[in-house]
Amino acid sequence: MAYESSVLASEKRILVPTAPAGLFFDFAFPAYGKCQGHNPQEKARLGRMYLAGESPSMQELAELFPVGVLSLRYFAGNPYMSLEDITLQHVADYVLHGHNQMIDSGKMRVHRFSQRGDRDFCRVRQARVFQKVVPAPQLMVKYDDSDIVKFVKSHRTPDASSGDYVHTHRGYTLIIPDIS
Repeated sequence: MAYESSVLASEKRILVPTAPAGLFFDFAFPAYGKCQGHNPQEKARLGRMYLAGESPSMQELAELFPVGVLSLRYFAGNPYMSLEDITLQHVADYVLHGHNQMIDSGKMRVHRFSQRGDRDFCRVRQARVFQKVVPAPQLMVKYDDSDIVKFVKSHRTPDASSGDYVHTHRGYTLIIPDIS
């Protein structure tokens, strides 16, 4: 199982990835079709998996997101690392730190895959929930590092409310498990 339903200390439901493939899929799915070409049927299949709290295998993710998996391997210090050796810690470190570092440095040309070329939109960022939008699974968030307020999809944080903190990537909330 790639996910575990969990409850925050404040009694809010969240969907926490428990396997490397689950976290990588949560991170990469919002970029499907934006960072590389896509097939509409495949996007629909992946969307159904995302909404159901399921994840493709790391092998399938490596085929769907080759640049992302290669970037993850480089950040982990071994571009030839086998998919079986990728841990939840590797993925969490990459999502929290490596992805934005690669965007800033221009390595792997991560920023060039965005159709909009908008580096900030591609970043993983922390934001405070400003307002919950009902009935849609959506939140209005304010990013910690700016005055920007945006709407994000909140499928992974269905009970988040005003004042909570979330991470976002390409307009979706993202739960990065505490692995320490």
